[in-house]
Amino acid sequence: MTGLVEIVRQNPKLAAYVAVMAPLLTLVLLKPKTGAHWFARLEARLAALAGRQRTVVFLMFLTGLAGSTLAGLVAGVPAPRGHDEFSYALAGDTFASGRVTNPPHPMWIHFESFHIIQQPTYMSKYPPGNGLLLALGQVLTGTQASGLWLGAGLLCAAMTWMLQAWFSPSWALFGGAAAALHFGIYSYWTQTYWGGALACVGGALVLGAARRITDDPRPAGALWLGSGLAILANTRPFEGLALSLPVAAILSVWALRQRRFPLGLLLRRCGAPLLLVLALTGGAMAYYNHRVTGNSLRIPYQVYASTYDTISAIGRKVDAGRVYRNSSMQAYYGGWVEASKRQETGWMRLWRDVRYRAEVIWDYYIGPVFTLPLLLSPAAAGQPWIAVAWAAMAFFLAFLTLSTWMTAQYIAPATGLIWILMLAGAQRLKGLKWRGRPLGLLYLRAIPAALLVLLAFRVAQPRLFPRIQWIDQKMRIQRALEASGQRHLVVVRYGPRHSNSREWVYNRADIDGAPVVWAHDLGPEENARLLAYMKGRKAWLLEADARVPELRPFPDVTETARK
Repeated sequence: MTGLVEIVRQNPKLAAYVAVMAPLLTLVLLKPKTGAHWFARLEARLAALAGRQRTVVFLMFLTGLAGSTLAGLVAGVPAPRGHDEFSYALAGDTFASGRVTNPPHPMWIHFESFHIIQQPTYMSKYPPGNGLLLALGQVLTGTQASGLWLGAGLLCAAMTWMLQAWFSPSWALFGGAAAALHFGIYSYWTQTYWGGALACVGGALVLGAARRITDDPRPAGALWLGSGLAILANTRPFEGLALSLPVAAILSVWALRQRRFPLGLLLRRCGAPLLLVLALTGGAMAYYNHRVTGNSLRIPYQVYASTYDTISAIGRKVDAGRVYRNSSMQAYYGGWVEASKRQETGWMRLWRDVRYRAEVIWDYYIGPVFTLPLLLSPAAAGQPWIAVAWAAMAFFLAFLTLSTWMTAQYIAPATGLIWILMLAGAQRLKGLKWRGRPLGLLYLRAIPAALLVLLAFRVAQPRLFPRIQWIDQKMRIQRALEASGQRHLVVVRYGPRHSNSREWVYNRADIDGAPVVWAHDLGPEENARLLAYMKGRKAWLLEADARVPELRPFPDVTETARK
Protein backbone atom coordinates (compact mmCIF):
# COMPACT_ATOMS: atom_id res chain seq x y z
CA MET A 1 0.00 0.00 0.00
CA THR A 2 2.86 2.36 0.86
CA GLY A 3 4.45 1.67 -2.52
CA LEU A 4 1.20 2.52 -4.32
CA VAL A 5 0.89 5.80 -2.42
CA GLU A 6 4.45 6.71 -3.38
CA ILE A 7 3.75 5.96 -7.05
CA VAL A 8 0.72 8.24 -6.93
CA ARG A 9 2.77 10.92 -5.16
CA GLN A 10 5.48 10.82 -7.83
CA ASN A 11 3.09 10.60 -10.81
CA PRO A 12 -0.21 12.14 -9.67
CA LYS A 13 -1.47 13.11 -13.12
CA LEU A 14 -0.75 9.69 -14.62
CA ALA A 15 -2.38 7.98 -11.64
CA ALA A 16 -5.49 10.13 -12.06
CA TYR A 17 -5.68 9.35 -15.76
CA VAL A 18 -5.45 5.60 -15.14
CA ALA A 19 -8.00 5.75 -12.33
CA VAL A 20 -10.50 7.50 -14.61
CA MET A 21 -9.88 5.96 -18.02
CA ALA A 22 -9.61 2.29 -16.97
CA PRO A 23 -13.16 2.05 -15.51
CA LEU A 24 -14.54 4.28 -18.25
CA LEU A 25 -13.22 2.11 -21.08
CA THR A 26 -14.20 -1.08 -19.24
CA LEU A 27 -17.76 0.16 -18.78
CA VAL A 28 -18.02 1.25 -22.41
CA LEU A 29 -16.81 -2.12 -23.73
CA LEU A 30 -18.75 -4.38 -21.38
CA LYS A 31 -21.91 -2.43 -20.53
CA PRO A 32 -22.47 0.07 -23.36
CA LYS A 33 -26.18 0.52 -22.54
CA THR A 34 -25.61 1.47 -18.91
CA GLY A 35 -28.08 4.08 -17.68
CA ALA A 36 -29.60 4.62 -21.13
CA HIS A 37 -33.06 5.52 -19.78
CA TRP A 38 -31.71 7.82 -17.09
CA PHE A 39 -29.38 9.58 -19.54
CA ALA A 40 -32.22 10.09 -22.03
CA ARG A 41 -34.38 11.83 -19.41
CA LEU A 42 -31.50 14.05 -18.25
CA GLU A 43 -30.56 15.00 -21.80
CA ALA A 44 -34.15 16.00 -22.57
CA ARG A 45 -34.17 18.40 -19.61
CA LEU A 46 -30.77 19.81 -20.53
CA ALA A 47 -31.91 20.31 -24.13
CA ALA A 48 -34.76 22.48 -22.86
CA LEU A 49 -32.30 24.54 -20.81
CA ALA A 50 -29.83 24.77 -23.71
CA GLY A 51 -32.46 26.50 -25.83
CA ARG A 52 -32.33 29.49 -23.47
CA GLN A 53 -28.95 30.55 -24.77
CA ARG A 54 -28.41 33.79 -22.85
CA THR A 55 -29.40 32.10 -19.62
CA VAL A 56 -26.94 29.30 -20.32
CA VAL A 57 -24.09 31.76 -20.93
CA PHE A 58 -24.85 33.53 -17.65
CA LEU A 59 -25.07 30.23 -15.77
CA MET A 60 -21.71 29.18 -17.21
CA PHE A 61 -20.21 32.46 -16.00
CA LEU A 62 -21.52 31.79 -12.49
CA THR A 63 -20.26 28.20 -12.68
CA GLY A 64 -16.77 29.30 -13.58
CA LEU A 65 -16.67 32.10 -11.00
CA ALA A 66 -18.15 30.13 -8.10
CA GLY A 67 -16.40 26.88 -8.98
CA SER A 68 -12.93 28.41 -9.32
CA THR A 69 -13.39 30.45 -6.14
CA LEU A 70 -14.40 27.37 -4.15
CA ALA A 71 -11.60 25.29 -5.68
CA GLY A 72 -9.06 28.00 -4.90
CA LEU A 73 -10.17 28.27 -1.31
CA VAL A 74 -9.96 24.48 -0.88
CA ALA A 75 -6.61 24.01 -2.61
CA GLY A 76 -5.09 27.25 -1.32
CA VAL A 77 -5.54 30.86 -2.44
CA PRO A 78 -3.21 31.48 -5.41
CA ALA A 79 -0.17 33.68 -4.93
CA PRO A 80 2.60 34.56 -7.41
CA ARG A 81 5.44 32.03 -7.40
CA GLY A 82 7.33 32.26 -10.69
CA HIS A 83 9.06 34.97 -12.71
CA ASP A 84 6.12 35.71 -15.01
CA GLU A 85 3.62 35.64 -12.16
CA PHE A 86 5.40 38.32 -10.15
CA SER A 87 5.56 40.49 -13.26
CA TYR A 88 1.81 40.21 -13.79
CA ALA A 89 1.24 40.87 -10.08
CA LEU A 90 3.28 44.09 -10.37
CA ALA A 91 1.05 45.25 -13.22
CA GLY A 92 -2.05 44.43 -11.20
CA ASP A 93 -0.75 46.30 -8.16
CA THR A 94 0.14 49.30 -10.31
CA PHE A 95 -3.29 49.55 -11.93
CA ALA A 96 -5.07 48.95 -8.62
CA SER A 97 -3.12 51.90 -7.21
CA GLY A 98 -4.62 54.14 -9.90
CA ARG A 99 -1.42 54.48 -11.93
CA VAL A 100 -0.57 53.48 -15.49
CA THR A 101 3.04 52.86 -14.54
CA ASN A 102 5.54 53.69 -11.78
CA PRO A 103 8.42 56.16 -11.78
CA PRO A 104 11.91 54.61 -11.83
CA HIS A 105 13.31 54.14 -8.34
CA PRO A 106 16.53 55.99 -7.41
CA MET A 107 18.02 52.68 -6.21
CA TRP A 108 16.60 50.66 -9.13
CA ILE A 109 19.76 48.65 -9.76
CA HIS A 110 19.09 46.77 -6.49
CA PHE A 111 15.57 45.85 -7.61
CA GLU A 112 16.19 44.51 -11.13
CA SER A 113 14.32 41.28 -11.70
CA PHE A 114 12.93 39.06 -14.40
CA HIS A 115 10.29 40.32 -16.86
CA ILE A 116 10.21 43.79 -15.30
CA ILE A 117 11.57 47.00 -16.80
CA GLN A 118 13.20 49.57 -14.53
CA GLN A 119 13.84 52.31 -17.09
CA PRO A 120 12.35 54.61 -18.28
CA THR A 121 9.64 53.52 -15.84
CA TYR A 122 9.19 50.66 -13.39
CA MET A 123 6.60 48.24 -14.80
CA SER A 124 5.84 44.73 -16.05
CA LYS A 125 7.07 43.98 -19.56
CA TYR A 126 3.83 42.21 -20.47
CA PRO A 127 0.74 43.67 -22.18
CA PRO A 128 -1.71 45.17 -19.67
CA GLY A 129 -4.69 42.82 -20.12
CA ASN A 130 -3.93 40.27 -17.41
CA GLY A 131 -2.72 42.98 -15.07
CA LEU A 132 -6.05 44.80 -15.41
CA LEU A 133 -7.91 41.61 -14.49
CA LEU A 134 -5.74 41.14 -11.39
CA ALA A 135 -6.21 44.81 -10.50
CA LEU A 136 -9.98 44.42 -10.68
CA GLY A 137 -9.79 41.59 -8.19
CA GLN A 138 -7.51 43.60 -5.91
CA VAL A 139 -9.83 46.62 -5.97
CA LEU A 140 -13.03 44.62 -5.44
CA THR A 141 -11.88 42.15 -2.79
CA GLY A 142 -8.38 43.14 -1.69
CA THR A 143 -6.78 40.09 -3.31
CA GLN A 144 -5.61 39.68 -6.89
CA ALA A 145 -6.60 36.00 -6.81
CA SER A 146 -10.26 36.97 -7.18
CA GLY A 147 -9.34 38.47 -10.54
CA LEU A 148 -8.20 35.01 -11.62
CA TRP A 149 -11.54 33.55 -10.54
CA LEU A 150 -13.40 36.28 -12.41
CA GLY A 151 -11.35 35.32 -15.46
CA ALA A 152 -12.51 31.73 -15.00
CA GLY A 153 -16.13 32.85 -15.15
CA LEU A 154 -15.48 34.90 -18.29
CA LEU A 155 -13.69 31.94 -19.88
CA CYS A 156 -16.60 29.54 -19.29
CA ALA A 157 -19.13 32.08 -20.54
CA ALA A 158 -17.14 33.07 -23.64
CA MET A 159 -16.46 29.48 -24.68
CA THR A 160 -20.15 28.60 -24.38
CA TRP A 161 -21.18 31.74 -26.29
CA MET A 162 -18.73 30.90 -29.07
CA LEU A 163 -19.93 27.30 -29.38
CA GLN A 164 -23.53 28.47 -29.66
CA ALA A 165 -22.58 30.06 -32.99
CA TRP A 166 -20.96 26.89 -34.32
CA PHE A 167 -23.19 24.10 -32.99
CA SER A 168 -26.71 23.38 -31.82
CA PRO A 169 -27.65 24.69 -28.35
CA SER A 170 -27.32 21.22 -26.77
CA TRP A 171 -23.85 20.62 -28.16
CA ALA A 172 -22.80 24.13 -27.14
CA LEU A 173 -23.92 23.43 -23.56
CA PHE A 174 -22.01 20.14 -23.56
CA GLY A 175 -18.86 21.82 -24.92
CA GLY A 176 -19.09 24.75 -22.51
CA ALA A 177 -19.54 22.45 -19.51
CA ALA A 178 -16.61 20.31 -20.69
CA ALA A 179 -14.41 23.40 -20.97
CA ALA A 180 -15.41 24.49 -17.46
CA LEU A 181 -14.57 21.10 -15.95
CA HIS A 182 -11.40 20.59 -17.98
CA PHE A 183 -9.59 23.89 -17.48
CA GLY A 184 -12.08 26.62 -16.54
CA ILE A 185 -12.57 25.93 -12.85
CA TYR A 186 -9.18 24.63 -11.76
CA SER A 187 -6.10 24.88 -13.94
CA TYR A 188 -2.98 26.98 -14.00
CA TRP A 189 -4.89 29.57 -16.04
CA THR A 190 -7.39 30.17 -13.27
CA GLN A 191 -5.37 29.28 -10.15
CA THR A 192 -1.97 30.84 -10.89
CA TYR A 193 -0.82 34.22 -12.18
CA TRP A 194 0.63 32.88 -15.45
CA GLY A 195 -2.30 34.12 -17.54
CA GLY A 196 -4.13 32.38 -20.36
CA ALA A 197 -7.79 32.69 -19.39
CA LEU A 198 -8.23 36.21 -20.78
CA ALA A 199 -6.48 35.35 -24.05
CA CYS A 200 -8.82 32.36 -24.33
CA VAL A 201 -11.76 34.73 -23.86
CA GLY A 202 -10.44 37.02 -26.60
CA GLY A 203 -10.05 34.14 -29.05
CA ALA A 204 -13.51 32.80 -28.24
CA LEU A 205 -15.09 36.21 -28.86
CA VAL A 206 -13.33 36.49 -32.23
CA LEU A 207 -14.43 33.02 -33.36
CA GLY A 208 -17.97 33.36 -32.07
CA ALA A 209 -18.43 36.82 -33.55
CA ALA A 210 -16.99 35.85 -36.92
CA ARG A 211 -19.41 32.94 -37.22
CA ARG A 212 -22.35 35.12 -36.21
CA ILE A 213 -21.42 37.78 -38.75
CA THR A 214 -21.51 35.24 -41.58
CA ASP A 215 -25.00 34.17 -40.51
CA ASP A 216 -26.42 37.61 -39.81
CA PRO A 217 -24.10 40.64 -40.19
CA ARG A 218 -25.12 43.07 -37.48
CA PRO A 219 -23.23 45.80 -35.58
CA ALA A 220 -23.36 43.70 -32.39
CA GLY A 221 -21.29 40.96 -34.03
CA ALA A 222 -18.71 43.50 -35.21
CA LEU A 223 -18.48 45.00 -31.72
CA TRP A 224 -17.88 41.56 -30.20
CA LEU A 225 -15.29 40.83 -32.89
CA GLY A 226 -13.49 44.09 -32.14
CA SER A 227 -13.63 43.41 -28.40
CA GLY A 228 -12.06 40.00 -28.92
CA LEU A 229 -9.29 41.48 -31.06
CA ALA A 230 -8.68 44.16 -28.43
CA ILE A 231 -8.31 41.53 -25.71
CA LEU A 232 -5.89 39.49 -27.83
CA ALA A 233 -3.79 42.58 -28.60
CA ASN A 234 -3.46 43.28 -24.89
CA THR A 235 -2.81 39.74 -23.65
CA ARG A 236 -0.99 37.66 -26.30
CA PRO A 237 -0.52 39.92 -29.33
CA PHE A 238 1.73 37.61 -31.39
CA GLU A 239 -0.44 34.54 -30.95
CA GLY A 240 -3.54 36.72 -31.29
CA LEU A 241 -2.24 37.81 -34.68
CA ALA A 242 -1.83 34.14 -35.62
CA LEU A 243 -5.56 33.67 -34.99
CA SER A 244 -6.72 37.01 -36.36
CA LEU A 245 -5.10 36.64 -39.79
CA PRO A 246 -7.00 33.49 -40.86
CA VAL A 247 -10.24 34.89 -39.38
CA ALA A 248 -9.74 38.11 -41.37
CA ALA A 249 -9.09 36.08 -44.52
CA ILE A 250 -12.20 33.96 -43.95
CA LEU A 251 -14.44 36.99 -43.42
CA SER A 252 -12.96 38.75 -46.45
CA VAL A 253 -13.58 35.78 -48.73
CA TRP A 254 -17.09 35.38 -47.34
CA ALA A 255 -17.89 39.07 -47.87
CA LEU A 256 -16.73 38.96 -51.49
CA ARG A 257 -18.45 35.68 -52.38
CA GLN A 258 -21.80 35.92 -50.63
CA ARG A 259 -24.80 37.40 -52.47
CA ARG A 260 -27.27 38.16 -49.69
CA PHE A 261 -25.85 41.50 -48.55
CA PRO A 262 -24.34 44.30 -50.68
CA LEU A 263 -20.74 45.14 -49.79
CA GLY A 264 -21.70 48.70 -48.86
CA LEU A 265 -24.27 47.42 -46.38
CA LEU A 266 -21.68 45.12 -44.81
CA LEU A 267 -19.24 47.99 -44.42
CA ARG A 268 -21.88 50.14 -42.71
CA ARG A 269 -23.17 47.37 -40.45
CA CYS A 270 -19.91 45.68 -39.54
CA GLY A 271 -16.96 47.59 -40.94
CA ALA A 272 -17.68 50.89 -39.21
CA PRO A 273 -18.32 49.47 -35.70
CA LEU A 274 -15.26 47.24 -36.02
CA LEU A 275 -13.03 50.13 -37.07
CA LEU A 276 -14.37 52.23 -34.20
CA VAL A 277 -13.42 49.58 -31.62
CA LEU A 278 -10.01 49.03 -33.20
CA ALA A 279 -9.33 52.78 -33.34
CA LEU A 280 -10.19 53.20 -29.66
CA THR A 281 -8.06 50.17 -28.79
CA GLY A 282 -5.12 51.45 -30.83
CA GLY A 283 -5.35 54.86 -29.18
CA ALA A 284 -5.44 53.34 -25.70
CA MET A 285 -2.46 51.10 -26.49
CA ALA A 286 -0.48 54.03 -27.89
CA TYR A 287 -1.21 56.04 -24.73
CA TYR A 288 -0.15 53.13 -22.53
CA ASN A 289 3.08 52.62 -24.46
CA HIS A 290 3.87 56.33 -24.29
CA ARG A 291 3.40 56.41 -20.53
CA VAL A 292 5.46 53.27 -19.90
CA THR A 293 8.23 53.47 -22.51
CA GLY A 294 8.09 57.10 -23.67
CA ASN A 295 7.29 55.99 -27.22
CA SER A 296 3.74 55.31 -28.45
CA LEU A 297 4.97 52.68 -30.89
CA ARG A 298 7.39 50.90 -28.52
CA ILE A 299 5.87 48.29 -26.23
CA PRO A 300 7.37 47.42 -22.81
CA TYR A 301 8.25 43.95 -24.09
CA GLN A 302 10.63 45.52 -26.61
CA VAL A 303 12.30 47.62 -23.91
CA TYR A 304 12.90 44.56 -21.77
CA ALA A 305 14.15 42.49 -24.70
CA SER A 306 16.65 45.14 -25.78
CA THR A 307 17.87 45.50 -22.18
CA TYR A 308 18.02 41.94 -20.89
CA ASP A 309 17.17 39.16 -23.36
CA THR A 310 20.00 37.15 -24.87
CA ILE A 311 17.74 35.23 -27.28
CA SER A 312 14.99 36.94 -29.26
CA ALA A 313 11.42 35.75 -28.79
CA ILE A 314 10.98 35.57 -32.57
CA GLY A 315 13.65 34.03 -34.76
CA ARG A 316 16.02 32.82 -31.99
CA LYS A 317 18.67 35.49 -32.58
CA VAL A 318 21.42 35.25 -29.95
CA ASP A 319 23.09 38.23 -28.23
CA ALA A 320 25.88 36.81 -26.06
CA GLY A 321 27.48 40.08 -25.03
CA ARG A 322 25.18 41.26 -22.26
CA VAL A 323 26.47 41.88 -18.74
CA TYR A 324 24.11 42.02 -15.75
CA ARG A 325 24.37 43.74 -12.39
CA ASN A 326 23.26 40.78 -10.29
CA SER A 327 24.42 37.19 -10.37
CA SER A 328 20.94 35.69 -10.72
CA MET A 329 20.13 37.38 -14.01
CA GLN A 330 23.66 36.80 -15.28
CA ALA A 331 23.35 33.06 -14.70
CA TYR A 332 19.82 32.90 -16.10
CA TYR A 333 20.40 34.69 -19.38
CA GLY A 334 23.91 33.36 -19.75
CA GLY A 335 22.36 29.90 -19.47
CA TRP A 336 20.16 30.68 -22.46
CA VAL A 337 23.22 31.35 -24.58
CA GLU A 338 24.94 28.15 -23.47
CA ALA A 339 21.79 26.12 -24.07
CA SER A 340 21.44 27.57 -27.57
CA LYS A 341 24.91 26.27 -28.44
CA ARG A 342 23.86 22.71 -27.57
CA GLN A 343 20.58 22.70 -29.46
CA GLU A 344 20.04 21.00 -32.78
CA THR A 345 19.66 23.02 -35.95
CA GLY A 346 17.69 22.64 -39.16
CA TRP A 347 15.20 19.82 -39.47
CA MET A 348 16.20 18.25 -36.15
CA ARG A 349 15.29 21.40 -34.26
CA LEU A 350 12.03 21.72 -36.20
CA TRP A 351 11.12 18.12 -35.37
CA ARG A 352 11.96 18.62 -31.71
CA ASP A 353 9.87 21.80 -31.57
CA VAL A 354 6.89 20.20 -33.29
CA ARG A 355 7.01 17.20 -30.99
CA TYR A 356 7.33 19.33 -27.86
CA ARG A 357 4.49 21.62 -28.89
CA ALA A 358 2.25 18.67 -29.69
CA GLU A 359 2.95 17.29 -26.22
CA VAL A 360 2.05 20.64 -24.62
CA ILE A 361 -1.23 20.85 -26.53
CA TRP A 362 -2.18 17.28 -25.73
CA ASP A 363 -1.29 17.57 -22.06
CA TYR A 364 -3.22 20.77 -21.33
CA TYR A 365 -6.01 20.93 -23.87
CA ILE A 366 -6.86 17.34 -24.74
CA GLY A 367 -5.64 14.66 -22.35
CA PRO A 368 -6.86 11.07 -22.51
CA VAL A 369 -10.55 11.98 -22.17
CA PHE A 370 -10.69 14.04 -25.38
CA THR A 371 -8.16 12.07 -27.43
CA LEU A 372 -10.80 9.85 -29.05
CA PRO A 373 -13.13 12.72 -30.03
CA LEU A 374 -10.22 14.66 -31.52
CA LEU A 375 -9.04 11.62 -33.50
CA LEU A 376 -12.52 11.39 -35.02
CA SER A 377 -12.62 15.10 -35.87
CA PRO A 378 -10.98 14.79 -39.34
CA ALA A 379 -13.97 12.67 -40.36
CA ALA A 380 -16.10 15.80 -39.90
CA ALA A 381 -13.86 17.89 -42.18
CA GLY A 382 -16.39 17.40 -44.98
CA GLN A 383 -18.55 20.00 -43.23
CA PRO A 384 -17.51 23.40 -44.68
CA TRP A 385 -17.09 25.26 -41.38
CA ILE A 386 -15.22 22.39 -39.71
CA ALA A 387 -12.85 22.32 -42.70
CA VAL A 388 -12.37 26.08 -42.23
CA ALA A 389 -11.58 25.51 -38.54
CA TRP A 390 -8.99 22.87 -39.45
CA ALA A 391 -7.36 25.26 -41.94
CA ALA A 392 -7.28 28.08 -39.36
CA MET A 393 -5.75 25.75 -36.76
CA ALA A 394 -3.09 24.60 -39.21
CA PHE A 395 -2.17 28.22 -39.99
CA PHE A 396 -2.08 29.11 -36.29
CA LEU A 397 0.31 26.29 -35.42
CA ALA A 398 2.53 26.98 -38.43
CA PHE A 399 2.71 30.67 -37.51
CA LEU A 400 3.75 29.78 -33.97
CA THR A 401 6.84 27.91 -35.20
CA LEU A 402 8.37 31.38 -35.52
CA SER A 403 8.20 31.75 -31.74
CA THR A 404 11.25 30.76 -29.72
CA TRP A 405 9.32 29.77 -26.60
CA MET A 406 6.22 27.70 -25.99
CA THR A 407 3.97 26.96 -23.04
CA ALA A 408 0.26 26.19 -22.90
CA GLN A 409 -0.86 29.81 -22.54
CA TYR A 410 0.73 30.58 -25.93
CA ILE A 411 -2.03 28.47 -27.52
CA ALA A 412 -4.76 30.18 -25.47
CA PRO A 413 -6.11 32.36 -28.32
CA ALA A 414 -6.83 29.17 -30.32
CA THR A 415 -8.56 27.32 -27.47
CA GLY A 416 -11.88 27.89 -29.21
CA LEU A 417 -10.56 26.30 -32.41
CA ILE A 418 -9.39 23.23 -30.50
CA TRP A 419 -12.79 22.95 -28.84
CA ILE A 420 -14.62 23.30 -32.15
CA LEU A 421 -12.58 20.46 -33.62
CA MET A 422 -13.04 18.34 -30.51
CA LEU A 423 -16.79 18.87 -30.49
CA ALA A 424 -17.04 18.00 -34.18
CA GLY A 425 -15.30 14.73 -33.36
CA ALA A 426 -17.64 14.21 -30.40
CA GLN A 427 -20.59 14.39 -32.78
CA ARG A 428 -19.01 11.60 -34.80
CA LEU A 429 -18.31 9.68 -31.61
CA LYS A 430 -21.99 9.72 -30.70
CA GLY A 431 -22.83 7.44 -33.59
CA LEU A 432 -19.86 5.09 -33.15
CA LYS A 433 -21.02 1.47 -32.81
CA TRP A 434 -19.38 -1.93 -32.74
CA ARG A 435 -21.47 -4.98 -33.55
CA GLY A 436 -24.56 -2.88 -33.05
CA ARG A 437 -23.50 -1.79 -29.55
CA PRO A 438 -23.52 2.02 -28.91
CA LEU A 439 -19.97 2.33 -27.57
CA GLY A 440 -19.54 5.96 -28.56
CA LEU A 441 -22.76 7.16 -26.99
CA LEU A 442 -21.90 5.87 -23.52
CA TYR A 443 -18.34 7.19 -23.80
CA LEU A 444 -19.74 10.62 -24.66
CA ARG A 445 -22.24 10.51 -21.81
CA ALA A 446 -19.51 9.54 -19.34
CA ILE A 447 -17.18 12.41 -20.28
CA PRO A 448 -18.62 14.94 -17.76
CA ALA A 449 -18.32 12.39 -14.92
CA ALA A 450 -14.72 11.61 -15.90
CA LEU A 451 -13.86 15.31 -16.03
CA LEU A 452 -15.50 15.88 -12.66
CA VAL A 453 -13.37 13.14 -11.07
CA LEU A 454 -10.20 14.58 -12.59
CA LEU A 455 -11.19 18.05 -11.39
CA ALA A 456 -11.74 16.79 -7.84
CA PHE A 457 -8.33 15.14 -7.90
CA ARG A 458 -6.58 18.31 -9.09
CA VAL A 459 -8.25 20.35 -6.36
CA ALA A 460 -7.42 17.81 -3.66
CA GLN A 461 -3.86 17.13 -4.80
CA PRO A 462 -2.22 20.10 -2.98
CA ARG A 463 -3.84 18.91 0.26
CA LEU A 464 -3.24 15.19 -0.28
CA PHE A 465 0.38 15.54 -1.42
CA PRO A 466 1.69 18.86 -0.09
CA ARG A 467 5.12 19.90 -1.32
CA ILE A 468 7.05 22.61 0.47
CA GLN A 469 8.68 24.89 -2.11
CA TRP A 470 11.24 27.61 -1.70
CA ILE A 471 8.60 30.27 -2.35
CA ASP A 472 6.76 29.11 0.77
CA GLN A 473 9.83 30.11 2.77
CA LYS A 474 9.78 33.58 1.25
CA MET A 475 6.07 33.95 1.96
CA ARG A 476 6.64 32.86 5.57
CA ILE A 477 9.35 35.51 6.02
CA GLN A 478 7.26 38.16 4.26
CA ARG A 479 4.24 37.52 6.51
CA ALA A 480 6.35 37.56 9.67
CA LEU A 481 7.95 40.90 8.77
CA GLU A 482 4.63 42.47 7.81
CA ALA A 483 3.09 41.31 11.09
CA SER A 484 5.78 43.14 13.07
CA GLY A 485 4.30 46.51 12.17
CA GLN A 486 7.73 47.90 11.28
CA ARG A 487 9.28 48.76 7.90
CA HIS A 488 11.96 46.38 6.65
CA LEU A 489 14.65 46.06 4.00
CA VAL A 490 15.83 42.55 3.08
CA VAL A 491 19.12 42.34 1.17
CA VAL A 492 19.27 39.00 -0.61
CA ARG A 493 22.59 37.22 -1.16
CA TYR A 494 22.83 34.17 -3.44
CA GLY A 495 25.33 31.33 -3.24
CA PRO A 496 27.52 30.08 -6.11
CA ARG A 497 25.09 27.26 -6.92
CA HIS A 498 21.95 29.37 -6.81
CA SER A 499 19.03 28.17 -8.95
CA ASN A 500 17.98 31.20 -10.99
CA SER A 501 14.37 29.97 -11.01
CA ARG A 502 14.31 30.91 -7.31
CA GLU A 503 14.16 34.67 -7.48
CA TRP A 504 13.52 36.43 -4.17
CA VAL A 505 13.73 40.03 -5.34
CA TYR A 506 10.28 41.20 -6.38
CA ASN A 507 8.54 44.24 -4.93
CA ARG A 508 5.26 46.11 -4.81
CA ALA A 509 4.47 48.87 -7.29
CA ASP A 510 5.17 51.52 -4.62
CA ILE A 511 8.56 50.33 -3.38
CA ASP A 512 9.12 53.09 -0.85
CA GLY A 513 5.62 52.64 0.57
CA ALA A 514 5.84 48.85 0.93
CA PRO A 515 6.28 47.43 4.46
CA VAL A 516 8.92 44.99 3.16
CA VAL A 517 11.42 45.77 0.38
CA TRP A 518 13.58 43.09 -1.25
CA ALA A 519 16.92 44.03 -2.81
CA HIS A 520 19.95 42.39 -4.41
CA ASP A 521 23.28 42.29 -2.63
CA LEU A 522 25.52 44.33 -4.98
CA GLY A 523 28.61 44.61 -2.82
CA PRO A 524 29.64 46.85 0.09
CA GLU A 525 29.69 50.17 -1.72
CA GLU A 526 26.31 49.88 -3.43
CA ASN A 527 24.78 48.26 -0.35
CA ALA A 528 25.90 51.23 1.73
CA ARG A 529 24.12 53.61 -0.65
CA LEU A 530 20.95 51.54 -0.45
CA LEU A 531 20.97 51.41 3.35
CA ALA A 532 21.60 55.13 3.53
CA TYR A 533 18.60 55.76 1.27
CA MET A 534 16.39 53.45 3.35
CA LYS A 535 17.76 54.44 6.74
CA GLY A 536 14.28 54.41 8.31
CA ARG A 537 13.93 50.65 7.76
CA LYS A 538 15.22 47.74 9.76
CA ALA A 539 17.82 46.10 7.50
CA TRP A 540 18.29 42.35 7.18
CA LEU A 541 20.62 40.09 5.27
CA LEU A 542 19.18 36.88 3.82
CA GLU A 543 21.40 34.02 2.69
CA ALA A 544 18.86 32.72 0.19
CA ASP A 545 20.63 29.45 -0.59
CA ALA A 546 21.13 28.32 2.98
CA ARG A 547 19.48 25.01 3.85
CA VAL A 548 16.84 26.96 5.77
CA PRO A 549 16.93 30.62 4.67
CA GLU A 550 16.83 32.85 7.72
CA LEU A 551 17.20 36.56 8.33
CA ARG A 552 19.99 38.11 10.34
CA PRO A 553 20.57 41.82 11.04
CA PHE A 554 22.47 43.53 8.27
CA PRO A 555 25.96 44.75 9.23
CA ASP A 556 26.30 48.37 10.19
CA VAL A 557 26.46 50.74 7.19
CA THR A 558 29.84 52.21 8.13
CA GLU A 559 31.25 48.73 8.72
CA THR A 560 29.90 47.59 5.36
CA ALA A 561 31.43 50.54 3.54
CA ARG A 562 34.78 49.98 5.29
CA LYS A 563 34.84 46.34 4.19
